[in-house]
Amino acid sequence: MRIIFTVTNELNYDQRMIRICNTLSAAGHQVKLIGVKFGDSPSLEEKGYEQKRVKVFRKKGFGFYFEYNVKLFIFLLFQKADIFCCIDLDTMLPVYFISVLKNRKRVYDAHEYFSEQKEIITRRSVYRFWHFIEKRLVPKFKNGYTVSEGIAKEFKKKYGVDYAVIRNIPLLKPLTAKPSKEKTILYRGSVNEGRGFEYLIPAMKNVDALLSLFFITIFWVKMKNGNQFMIK
Repeated sequence: MRIIFTVTNELNYDQRMIRICNTLSAAGHQVKLIGVKFGDSPSLEEKGYEQKRVKVFRKKGFGFYFEYNVKLFIFLLFQKADIFCCIDLDTMLPVYFISVLKNRKRVYDAHEYFSEQKEIITRRSVYRFWHFIEKRLVPKFKNGYTVSEGIAKEFKKKYGVDYAVIRNIPLLKPLTAKPSKEKTILYRGSVNEGRGFEYLIPAMKNVDALLSLFFITIFWVKMKNGNQFMIK
């Protein structure tokens, strides 16, 4: 099948989507991953599936989402696919309208409870907007999957959708480097509100290990190399 995924991320660093797209591509499907491109975005790394970036000029806020969604909708008008899959709510609108216009299947990848993120619920107008999108459109996405039983049950209760659970875990790879004698807990991902660092970091005082945080900063101008630091 021809499958199109839509994200608002930088494609080179989205490990979860790289894993999903590679898996589906290896299974024989034609996969295309669509993301954003800024003026300072690095060149795309070669993958085993097709990639496309939609250029936008705004980097954050409502202006970014509006510009990207409009351009994404126009781009999708000229794409052929059997399935359109939106990742989170922030690309759901164009995917919904395109799937209706083209009479194609649509899928919702709810890899987090988007409208209940701390940066969403603490801003009233922002919360109302995304909650409205979620309430109106999620029931129209009968096919979908999420990362935990808790989110799946909540969506079933609120919106009547029965989503599969696919855990967000890294690929199993053989260990090539010699393990260190020092115990280390590694966190890899975004560092923002709602990730529990205000509890995790103080708790490390009582854990006989190092906490290593490897993250790609949310600021695009610094995103090319990422940052790493360790907390004892």
